[in-house]
Amino acid sequence: MKSIRLLETSFNKAEIIYSVFQDCAVFAVIKDGKLIPVYDFSKNNLRSTTNSLRKLFPDDIIKFYFRCSFDSQQTLPTPFGLKFGDCYLYF
Repeated sequence: MKSIRLLETSFNKAEIIYSVFQDCAVFAVIKDGKLIPVYDFSKNNLRSTTNSLRKLFPDDIIKFYFRCSFDSQQTLPTPFGLKFGDCYLYF
């Protein structure tokens, strides 16, 4: 059984990790009235990641936002163009 690895970090650190992995899916979690981005570097299919995130955030809303690669986009996209201090990384 695969363990779920979720890490809370700053957006600046997420940018550095994105430059290493160069591929991710972006999800938005609405938790306690706040929108928090989740960057998925696991390369799982979207349904699998969505189901895993629903287990981690059972009472919150999970929405897929975007899939990006470093070749087409040099910076991490943020859900709805908003600025965030913290985010989650999913491996």
